[in-house]
Amino acid sequence: MQHGPLSRNTAKLQSSLPADERARELARRSLIQARLLDMPESMNCLHEIDRMSAERLSAEAQALRATAWAVNLSYTVGWTQSRSAFSDAVALARECSEQAVVLEVLSWYALYYPLADHRSIAPLDAIVQIIGAVDHADADTLARAGYAAQGLFLTARQMAPALAWAQFATRQARRSGDPELERSVLRYMTLAQADDVRLDWIAGQPNMAALKQAIIGLESGQMFSEALGLKQSSFQAPLVLAGLLTLSGEHARALALFDAHLDEAEYGLGLETSGHFSDRALCLAHLGRMSDARAMQRRAQEAVAQTDDVIDQYLAFIHFNEIQLRALEGVPADDERPRLAAVLQRLRAQEDLIRRAINARAHALAMPPLVSAS
Repeated sequence: MQHGPLSRNTAKLQSSLPADERARELARRSLIQARLLDMPESMNCLHEIDRMSAERLSAEAQALRATAWAVNLSYTVGWTQSRSAFSDAVALARECSEQAVVLEVLSWYALYYPLADHRSIAPLDAIVQIIGAVDHADADTLARAGYAAQGLFLTARQMAPALAWAQFATRQARRSGDPELERSVLRYMTLAQADDVRLDWIAGQPNMAALKQAIIGLESGQMFSEALGLKQSSFQAPLVLAGLLTLSGEHARALALFDAHLDEAEYGLGLETSGHFSDRALCLAHLGRMSDARAMQRRAQEAVAQTDDVIDQYLAFIHFNEIQLRALEGVPADDERPRLAAVLQRLRAQEDLIRRAINARAHALAMPPLVSAS
């Protein structure tokens, strides 16, 4: 099943295009395929650009190519390299005379740079710039910008404006004919709501009603994806759901989801998988399989030890689960509690940083734009 942007891109590439325009469309194809997790095809497009005529490409084509490389690197190599590549892409975009291309590059940057540097507030300014020039942006660009704004508000744990931006991004994705992005917006919202509930739970504020609502949200999102026939990244939501089911005491159902999806996720989610390993460990422990639980928890801890840029959210899950495991073993967890408290303090500081940055740009970010290019 080909989605709207990919179908349009395929049609353009099948026609006779000047070298510069073909390079632009190959870069766009690389970006689309990366978002669909088809990394070999994404890289093939970049290699084809490199094999093209030695004629110097325009600033616009170079900026799109650099953006495609940055996104590709964020999936295939790692965050350190993609940070530098994104900086190059934005610098090239500043040299472009075509405003639509500038905004297109900024929308990819705003969407993906938080993966490269999850403590950065720089994407906020890219979103503000897109909003300020909304009449020059197409629906694809606006959908990505809305999706990125949603993500920043969710990181700040500001659910109401995040929902408004999610609705905006959904409308633009429908205008663009991009059901995959529409699904992604919903998936991101339901996953973030699940994380919000979990972080409250970990901080000592358990709310069973909110937990049940988050479980229903994840289940509804999966049904929506299946109705659209979209299976990419299908393992992520089931594993988050399994973590919530473990908290709610539905251990057998949680273990079935872990067993069905965890091996696949190990090769597709990177550091996030460490949190899922730890969740499975706690699930196994509740089912009386303590030896297996300890082995799984060690895998989670080893995954974190091998990473130089740990995301505190997943670290909080691991510390919390370790405390629960020790409680089931009847072992003190006095050394783990201050570690968890330190992680939660860092998370609160990050949320506060983003809230302050959002407030400083409140005139532009208070609500999604009401007008857009037709």
